Parts: sequence; structure tokens; C-alpha cells
Amino acid sequence: MALAASDSLSTFDQTNKQLDLEPVLATVLLADTALLGLVGMGIPALGIKHEFNEDVLNSYYITETTNALGVADVTITASTADVARIRAGTILKDAVAAQSELVQVTAIASTTTLTITRSYGSTTAVAHGATAKWLIVGEPVQHGDETITDISKVRSTAYNYCQEFKQTVKISDQLMAEAANGLHPGVPDELKYQILHRTLEIKREMNMSAIHMARGAAASDTVYSTMGGLRWFLTQTGAQHLTDLGSLTEKAVNKMYRNAFDQGGDPGDMVGGPDQITQFATFNAGKVRVAPSDRVAGVFIEKYLTELGKEISLTVDRWMPTDEVALIDKTRVYVSPFKGRALLAEPLARIGNAQRWQITGSCTFVVKNALLAHAYASALTVPA
Repeated sequence: MALAASDSLSTFDQTNKQLDLEPVLATVLLADTALLGLVGMGIPALGIKHEFNEDVLNSYYITETTNALGVADVTITASTADVARIRAGTILKDAVAAQSELVQVTAIASTTTLTITRSYGSTTAVAHGATAKWLIVGEPVQHGDETITDISKVRSTAYNYCQEFKQTVKISDQLMAEAANGLHPGVPDELKYQILHRTLEIKREMNMSAIHMARGAAASDTVYSTMGGLRWFLTQTGAQHLTDLGSLTEKAVNKMYRNAFDQGGDPGDMVGGPDQITQFATFNAGKVRVAPSDRVAGVFIEKYLTELGKEISLTVDRWMPTDEVALIDKTRVYVSPFKGRALLAEPLARIGNAQRWQITGSCTFVVKNALLAHAYASALTVPA
């Protein structure tokens, strides 16, 4: 990787007591098409524990939790959270396409029970399943209605911990002199060269942690602080984590997108290893034709169009598990560098005839609305 004149390292000299490499970090992240290059850097973290707000809209459906609804039944049982966001007058419809009946909520009978009238608007009453998903078609109010039903949602707060990264450089005066004397072509400054490459190694470690790491405790003299990565966030209980897709087919990709879409999400980027991302090239393999005059053959897919018309961009990250892919909304995923500690190069005390430096950095990984806005698939078939 060549350094431009504006890069921090291009103006580096050994008399500096501390070198801020945060601009280099941002450039390095963008230089790779892996996960960190895709999501980039966001709002800085101000402390080891980094908290971030999550704005969530009220759900547009509620779910029957107990019994099937017969033609004459006039109550719907749902969770306390579902019932709390409903008010009298709300019109509901079973999400099943074949069900056209509308029902109206006439009263909140209890914290888990809604009283309804059937066949609203002259629709025909039909039976509904035991776990029916009821769409909230509308929440009309009567003219002059003074009833106040608070269904506002307080912003929730999620958090992650900053993780410290460190690499050290030790270079003898003789090796420095060899580089200065031109003995190593292309490396006029051995110290600058080593700092740059150790920076690249920190970046690689950050990327690995952003995928695989589990969230640990806040740091102390005896405890390691680790940030939760993409897999940790998207495989939590309640997340859109699919383990039964089998192979990554068009049907599987559309199911992943639909799962997030039904929760109000709109993810547009899929990240996976080469074994899975290359499966997209097989979707239309039987329809590709090569003419005798063609000098290049093959299929390379950068984007996939879902059945709902959403374009999904594809990113290969070699460090993703071979049997997993993540479908993310990258506007809700980013790296938060620790303000003032993002990436620094600092000299250490000399030992004999050698210089010593350390490169340290601290950051965390943010995945907003991890349970709703994204989808994750594991246990996928790995192509032979």
C-alpha cells in the first residue's frame, strides 16, 4: 500500500513523541472490501463502555398467542407488549393472503386480551389460526374523541465495550542504517515500513474481532475488555437467525430478506466468505450462453435483486465462517473509534542499539437494532 503525501506516516520522523494514526486507520479500512471496509467508521466512543440509542417504531402487527379463532369468537389473546400498543377502534386483518375478514377492537379487556367485533365493513367472518399474525390496518378515531392512549416508545439503549489492540516494533540501528543506505529497495525508512505493516495487522485483527468476538466485561488490570462482533449481535435470542436454510439458494436469500423486512428492516448488504457468495453465480448458470467469439467466460455477481425489488450488494470477507452469511443494513452498523485512542504510535525506551515503538488502538463495533433490522444464516451447506 503506497502512502500519499497527505498520509500521517509520510511526514513521520523519529523525533515525534506520539503519532496519531487515526487518518491512516480510516484509509486502511476503506482499502479492503471486507466487513470493516463496507461499514466504515461512525460516531466515536467516549468511554470503555459505549452506549448507543436505538429508535424502534411500533410494530405493524400483533400475534395471537393462545387459541385458534373460530367464526363466532370475539377475543384475541396476545402478549402484554402487543396489547399495550393497541387502542379501541383499531382495525385488524389476518396476514394470511386468503383471509379477507377485518375485525375491530372494541375494548382492551385485560393486559393480554382484546375484545373484537367480527366482519367489519361487511367482510365475511372466517376461522383463524392459533398463532395468527394480525396486521394493524388502521387506528381510526371518532370525531371529537378526547381519549388519550399513549403508545409512544421510549428509545432503548444498547452497548458494547471498546477493545484494545496493540502491536510492537523493534528495529536495530544497523537495520535502520541499511535502509537509509539504500540496501533495501523500496524501503527507505525501515521504521515507517514496520509501523505501516503492523497497522495493517491491527486492522486485520479488528476485522476478525468485528466478525467473531463475543462481548466481554469492561477492562481492568485483571479482565480483558472485548467487543461483541457481528455474529454475537445477530445470533442473540430474538434475532433473525436462521439455521435451517440448507444451501444458499434464491429461496434462502429471499427468506432472509423477508424475515428482516417483516420486522420493519430493509437490509441491503450481504457479507459472507467466498464459498457462500459465489453461490449467487449459480442462480442463473443454466441461462448463461457463451458465443464462439467470446474471449472471456464466467459469471461474477455484485448485486442480487430480491423478489420484493430490493437490490442486495454482495461483499466477500475471507474471515467469515464458511457456512454463514450476514444480511445487514449498513446504515446501522459501524466501527466506533475510542476518541483520542483510535490508533497511536508511541516510542518506548531504547534497549541497547534498538528502537522500540508500540502501535495501540481502541474501538468498538456498533450494530443497531440487531434483533430486527438484519438477518443471519448459519449451518449453510458448504459447496464441495
